[in-house]
Amino acid sequence: DNFSGVPHSVAKQNIAMNVNETGGSPTLKQSVWSGDVPGQGVHYFFHTQFVGPLKQGEQLELLICYSESYADIRDRKGYGIRTMGAKSDNHFPTYLERQHVERFNMIEEVFNEIQSAMEIHALTELLVDINENIAERLSRFIQDLCEERQNIEAPDASQIVALRRLHWLKPVLSRKIDFMMEHFGCIDPIARQCHENARKLEWSSWALLIELLEKNQNIVDRKGCNLLEKLRVEATEETCYELQTSLLFPCNEDTWCGVAADLIQDLCLAVAKYSWSYVKDSNANLFVAFLRLAGDAADEIVIPRSLEKLTFSNHCRNRYQLNNHDILEQWPQKKCIFAYSSSSATPEKGIPEPVVVNELMFAKKDLNQKLHKEWYLCRQVIFVVNIFGEKYLRHMWPHDFRSLCNICGLPCLGTVDAYLRQEMRRDGGTGVHPFYG
Repeated sequence: DNFSGVPHSVAKQNIAMNVNETGGSPTLKQSVWSGDVPGQGVHYFFHTQFVGPLKQGEQLELLICYSESYADIRDRKGYGIRTMGAKSDNHFPTYLERQHVERFNMIEEVFNEIQSAMEIHALTELLVDINENIAERLSRFIQDLCEERQNIEAPDASQIVALRRLHWLKPVLSRKIDFMMEHFGCIDPIARQCHENARKLEWSSWALLIELLEKNQNIVDRKGCNLLEKLRVEATEETCYELQTSLLFPCNEDTWCGVAADLIQDLCLAVAKYSWSYVKDSNANLFVAFLRLAGDAADEIVIPRSLEKLTFSNHCRNRYQLNNHDILEQWPQKKCIFAYSSSSATPEKGIPEPVVVNELMFAKKDLNQKLHKEWYLCRQVIFVVNIFGEKYLRHMWPHDFRSLCNICGLPCLGTVDAYLRQEMRRDGGTGVHPFYG
């Protein structure tokens, strides 16, 4: 299908749709080879010479070996020789890291591979054509949702992602066009047309789409992919890429507890809702959304309802300054929470110490007493929301943490303030921000 890329039903009835990969296993025998056919796509050829002749009715698994050219895909799928011990894309922080590398490579390719004005013109023309087709489909979908029609056909989640990626590429293409005009004397009419094409990659209905999907959270495409969740992932990927110099290891359990990871994704979706589209008072709405999300996250720490949401992986000892961190080396597979230090005279102001989590050892009362709430509020809530505020609301964002604590309405304000003062002294008196570790 030219629009969706999904094979037609007739093709599915007559051609094997899938071929498995040996993944470097010495026990699996290759029976399929791939090869380029001039002027066409990749063709797959079935051979029996290495598996022997087949008897009537005998079944054979189709197996191909893509050797090292397929290594990155094996990493993402979580199998194969090179991926032993590595995490697949099912691990969201790992998925984000790989996607950020792909975005960087995409930008590099635009700048390094396109060498002429006609190439950039042909590329922008193609992207505009793709953009218009998808935008038309999504606009119809939005209209159906607004009119509350029955049996609405949802677009493919991949189409929503593609439309957003085209928008994301717009400034990259514009910089490339300007670069070619300055260094290669790109002809003005062509450059103007390229800039006009790049401008057409904008789509102004993101805020409305997100709002409608938040009201209809169970909408899935024909592959069963939830549209709101897919958009949330895309928003997290794009926004965290923009924040990569300040927000390190986003959502990674070595650095962020579950409350902070959820907060990061919620803040990213808020950025998408209020910054991706050109809507009136978007900054004011984004400011309110940031404060509300920070307050909600703080509530989960002050009145902890879930032990799992407050845990870190064992490797947090490499990211944060902790008292008695050697205990984690004795329990390499265990998670931990950060508690008051038993060796500190004023534990609420001190560096936390990890406590290995055994679900049987923590009653709710014990967790409430042991948890270093000041540390969690500063490092896992205020620090996170401040990164977003300074990036997207620079001119209206408070620039000292005590004011930020106040306007967020954080509970435990007195002890949080005392902890912040102590952090500033540990930070060399600069008072810039609570540091990572």
